[in-house]
Amino acid sequence: MKQPFVAMVAFCLAVCLAVPAVAPSAGVQHDRQDTDGNRWADTALEVNASLLYGYLSGLVGFGPRVTGTPACQAAAEYIYNEFEQLGLEVAYHDWTARGNLWHLGRFESRNVVATLPGDDNATIVFNAHYDTVADTVGADDDASGVAAVLAAAHALHDQRFAHTVRFVVFSGEEEGLLGSHAYASDLYDGDASLVVEFNADMIGHANTSEGGRSFRMYGTEDTAWMRGVVEDVNAMMGINFELVNGSIGRGEQGGSDYASFARYGYEAVAFFEKEWNPYMHEPGDDLDNVNLSYLVNTTRLITGTIEALADMPLRPQVMLEVPRRDMLHYGGGMLPLPRGSIVVGDCTVRARMWHGAAEQVDFYLDDSLVHSDSAAPFTWDVDRSVVGMRTLRAVATDMAGRGSEDYMPVLFLHVLPR
Repeated sequence: MKQPFVAMVAFCLAVCLAVPAVAPSAGVQHDRQDTDGNRWADTALEVNASLLYGYLSGLVGFGPRVTGTPACQAAAEYIYNEFEQLGLEVAYHDWTARGNLWHLGRFESRNVVATLPGDDNATIVFNAHYDTVADTVGADDDASGVAAVLAAAHALHDQRFAHTVRFVVFSGEEEGLLGSHAYASDLYDGDASLVVEFNADMIGHANTSEGGRSFRMYGTEDTAWMRGVVEDVNAMMGINFELVNGSIGRGEQGGSDYASFARYGYEAVAFFEKEWNPYMHEPGDDLDNVNLSYLVNTTRLITGTIEALADMPLRPQVMLEVPRRDMLHYGGGMLPLPRGSIVVGDCTVRARMWHGAAEQVDFYLDDSLVHSDSAAPFTWDVDRSVVGMRTLRAVATDMAGRGSEDYMPVLFLHVLPR
């Protein structure tokens, strides 16, 4: 570090105290407030520069945190202890997996999961990855995201919400999203009621004033209303970012851990800094190249959004329940697959509703409507020959006319006898 620690902390405190507290607007509704009516401002001030700098320096102090190394394991223990000190329910989520084409071999590591129980099991996940590539301490990629997760947990840990909030950090991201894939797969196998996954990967770099005024958020198809909440919180808290929107697909590929959730049919919103960081995966990705005031604002925005969503009525979400992801369906049986979904022979497609009811569910193959069902369970007995890779889609409409959809690529080998 180029500056003594005491001087840096003094600077951090000056930065956080310079950010004004802003009263709530009518754009975001809450069920509860603190007695002083200033719950949002208090939460925002909990996320400050000195808190984030402490988490950042703690993480980069382990050096490069390559998955499977002692430094990575020590970082996991540090994060676990920080969550535990907040009084959260904390657990390790162990996993083993094979890496991608650029990282051959088998890896073994653990995720860290901290839970803030709500009044129901509908769950909001906020996550980042704590591993790095070799030869860098990864201050932005992705200690910035992990520091944000820890800071959000610090700000929200003593509150009680309608919905459950989980703060999760993954390893194995740099080897092919291994830790998040294992976690999302386990959620899917357990039929978890997930509202949305918020992914923070590289949210602390801004080299120009223009970059410091902008923030990116990409989302799956049913997150438009949630991203609207981000817009409201952005204005209400006086952060006033220019928010750049983008879309997340449900294919096999993705640049960060959000892709693991999207491919299992869950809703995901990925947050990224606006400017490209030239130090990514380089030794220069260190504390000197983190824009701390920018990280304060990005973290406050995500934390405030979680606080808003955690008490909001939820909109219904549809998920394709059959065929299952990562399964071979044949006759009446199923066999696990490493990736994808295959249907051989007869199949009854089934859609499931979360967080509410649907008035109708329409089933599509690619862009062609093949069946509509107006009563649960929403099903389609595949009544035609379907051969080849197709996109299976379910589109639900509730009584208020609001839509929700889920889609997945499926390899069909279903031929009706002539």
